[in-house]
Amino acid sequence: MRKAKPDNDSVGRAAGILQVSEFEIFELAHGLWFGRRAPSEQTEDLFSGYMHRGLVPIS
Repeated sequence: MRKAKPDNDSVGRAAGILQVSEFEIFELAHGLWFGRRAPSEQTEDLFSGYMHRGLVPIS
């Protein structure tokens, strides 16, 4: 994982364009990257790290 740039709002912009929540962006991205949905607990952990600590799952 890497630390997000302070001005990084790509997830928010993508969510707005697709008219879904930022959480749903994480679910969709996992499906595209790995070919399957992530367990809800895993997605929640990744999303929490992003929202609270600025951690981006893919480096």
